[in-house]
Amino acid sequence: MVRIQWDNHCGEQSIQSVALENGIYISQQCSRNYIPDEGCLIQDSIDTELGIHSILNKLDIAYTQFINHKKNYESKRFLKWINRNKGKTVIAGLFMKYGGRHDEYDHVVIIKGFKGNRLVIHDFFNEEPQISQPVEEINLSAGQISKSRCKCSHYPQCEIDSTCGLKHAYYIPRDYCYGLVIHPKKIKLNLSLDMNAEPKYIEGERPILYKSILNIEGLQDSKSYTILKSIRFSLREKRKWIAFRTICSTGTGYLIKNIYIKSDSITEFKIINSLC
Repeated sequence: MVRIQWDNHCGEQSIQSVALENGIYISQQCSRNYIPDEGCLIQDSIDTELGIHSILNKLDIAYTQFINHKKNYESKRFLKWINRNKGKTVIAGLFMKYGGRHDEYDHVVIIKGFKGNRLVIHDFFNEEPQISQPVEEINLSAGQISKSRCKCSHYPQCEIDSTCGLKHAYYIPRDYCYGLVIHPKKIKLNLSLDMNAEPKYIEGERPILYKSILNIEGLQDSKSYTILKSIRFSLREKRKWIAFRTICSTGTGYLIKNIYIKSDSITEFKIINSLC
């Protein structure tokens, strides 16, 4: 189930989505509070600027950034890089038919591999995955994409605007690409929530309790583990780990149901070896 973002919180929602795949829930507000000025973006230089990578570091989520070697025609390397990391989640910046007038990218999305000759995208607007333009049509620079849509009105008027030169919802730029691939841990913890949207606190909605399921994969059979849990409400707070549950595996997987998580929190789970 694709998560649904708040307005202008695509970077924050991309963090929430990959965090859930790592046994972590983080509110979009907690991410935005950590980088309040520009919000969470994929930065070109991760050494000097705060961005999505900064929060991944705070959550101990491993990643590798796509590095552009030159200014032109990097999209071929970008696609090969995604293909080399097949099966892993990629956070990427893409252009949109209905986007703004941005220089680097319009929207931060999750890429979940290929479907034929197109990328499968979680765009946080739609509950079902979307697709990019065909890879053989990656021939427009960022400037050309902006020029092709510059006479368009924003969605939904663009649907009837004959001056629009873009026919696909999402575009990979030809020259300069932005992306981070997430590296899963050996023992995978995956959280699933009973709702795909977070209450909009800035509009007066109150926090809720999600009912969640923690799915654990990669265990050794007949081995004991302790699951630790931490709850905080700011990335600037230190974690306080407490023992949540001890399990003795009877296979490589384990499922824990009916875990309640506060929607405005940062709730993290991790697993360590234990003694039976």
